[in-house]
Amino acid sequence: MENKKYDLEDRLIDFGILIIKIAEQIGNTIPGKHLGGNLIRSGTSPAFNYGEALPENEELISIFVKSIETAQTNLKSDEKNR
Repeated sequence: MENKKYDLEDRLIDFGILIIKIAEQIGNTIPGKHLGGNLIRSGTSPAFNYGEALPENEELISIFVKSIETAQTNLKSDEKNR
Protein backbone atom coordinates (compact mmCIF):
# COMPACT_ATOMS: atom_id res chain seq x y z
CA MET A 1 0.00 0.00 0.00
CA GLU A 2 1.39 3.35 -1.04
CA ASN A 3 1.57 6.02 1.64
CA LYS A 4 0.19 9.20 0.13
CA LYS A 5 0.20 12.40 2.08
CA TYR A 6 -2.89 14.44 1.36
CA ASP A 7 -3.44 17.92 2.55
CA LEU A 8 -6.74 18.74 4.20
CA GLU A 9 -8.24 20.26 1.06
CA ASP A 10 -7.54 17.09 -0.95
CA ARG A 11 -9.10 14.96 1.78
CA LEU A 12 -12.21 17.13 1.88
CA ILE A 13 -12.59 16.91 -1.90
CA ASP A 14 -12.20 13.13 -1.78
CA PHE A 15 -14.80 13.00 1.00
CA GLY A 16 -17.22 15.09 -1.05
CA ILE A 17 -16.81 12.75 -4.02
CA LEU A 18 -17.49 9.76 -1.78
CA ILE A 19 -20.61 11.44 -0.39
CA ILE A 20 -21.91 12.07 -3.90
CA LYS A 21 -21.39 8.41 -4.80
CA ILE A 22 -23.25 7.33 -1.66
CA ALA A 23 -26.10 9.76 -2.32
CA GLU A 24 -26.48 8.35 -5.82
CA GLN A 25 -27.30 4.98 -4.23
CA ILE A 26 -30.26 6.35 -2.26
CA GLY A 27 -33.63 5.51 -3.74
CA ASN A 28 -35.45 7.81 -6.14
CA THR A 29 -38.36 8.35 -3.74
CA ILE A 30 -39.45 11.67 -2.27
CA PRO A 31 -37.71 10.92 1.06
CA GLY A 32 -34.68 9.53 -0.79
CA LYS A 33 -34.35 12.69 -2.87
CA HIS A 34 -34.70 14.84 0.24
CA LEU A 35 -32.13 12.89 2.23
CA GLY A 36 -29.79 12.60 -0.74
CA GLY A 37 -29.92 16.34 -1.35
CA ASN A 38 -29.18 17.11 2.29
CA LEU A 39 -26.37 14.57 2.32
CA ILE A 40 -24.77 16.08 -0.77
CA ARG A 41 -25.04 19.65 0.56
CA SER A 42 -23.62 18.81 3.97
CA GLY A 43 -20.98 16.42 2.65
CA THR A 44 -19.58 18.70 -0.04
CA SER A 45 -19.72 22.06 1.75
CA PRO A 46 -16.64 21.54 3.96
CA ALA A 47 -14.30 21.55 0.93
CA PHE A 48 -15.79 24.83 -0.32
CA ASN A 49 -15.78 26.39 3.15
CA TYR A 50 -12.16 25.38 3.70
CA GLY A 51 -11.10 26.87 0.38
CA GLU A 52 -12.89 30.13 1.18
CA ALA A 53 -11.45 30.31 4.70
CA LEU A 54 -7.83 30.12 3.51
CA PRO A 55 -7.78 33.54 1.71
CA GLU A 56 -9.67 35.11 4.64
CA ASN A 57 -7.16 33.75 7.13
CA GLU A 58 -4.26 35.10 5.09
CA GLU A 59 -5.89 38.53 5.01
CA LEU A 60 -6.47 38.47 8.77
CA ILE A 61 -2.87 37.45 9.42
CA SER A 62 -1.67 40.36 7.28
CA ILE A 63 -3.89 42.77 9.22
CA PHE A 64 -2.63 41.47 12.58
CA VAL A 65 1.01 41.65 11.51
CA LYS A 66 0.57 45.24 10.31
CA SER A 67 -1.22 46.18 13.53
CA ILE A 68 1.61 44.76 15.62
CA GLU A 69 4.20 46.62 13.52
CA THR A 70 2.26 49.87 13.92
CA ALA A 71 1.90 49.37 17.67
CA GLN A 72 5.63 48.70 18.02
CA THR A 73 6.47 51.81 15.98
CA ASN A 74 4.12 53.93 18.08
CA LEU A 75 5.57 52.53 21.31
CA LYS A 76 9.13 53.41 20.22
CA SER A 77 7.99 56.88 19.21
CA ASP A 78 6.30 57.41 22.59
CA GLU A 79 9.44 56.29 24.41
CA LYS A 80 11.59 58.78 22.45
CA ASN A 81 9.21 61.64 23.24
CA ARG A 82 9.42 61.13 26.99
